[in-house]
Amino acid sequence: MKKAFDYFLVIIQLVLFAVYWWQPEKIAVFLPEIWKYTGMVLMGAGVLITLIAMLQLNKHITMLPSPTEQALLRTNGVFSIMRHPIYGGIIYFAIGFALYKLD
Repeated sequence: MKKAFDYFLVIIQLVLFAVYWWQPEKIAVFLPEIWKYTGMVLMGAGVLITLIAMLQLNKHITMLPSPTEQALLRTNGVFSIMRHPIYGGIIYFAIGFALYKLD
């Protein structure tokens, strides 16, 4: 049952990504140019945090929300700063992308 719920959550994520990319109408927002560079920094930080977290998880990483049987709780490295650094990195990247595109 837990495995089916994990796949359900992954499908929901894919649907949300599709809804995000498909936008019937855009709203124009005009921000100062500095926000574009702030967005680039946030995107870079998001990619870096996500990659470091993935490297630290090594072979215990899975695309499903539930950890593998052999997984251990990580409390060092980037996991000592954030509880869920992969999700945090994705959020940083998404906010940075929105600022970069000035949307």
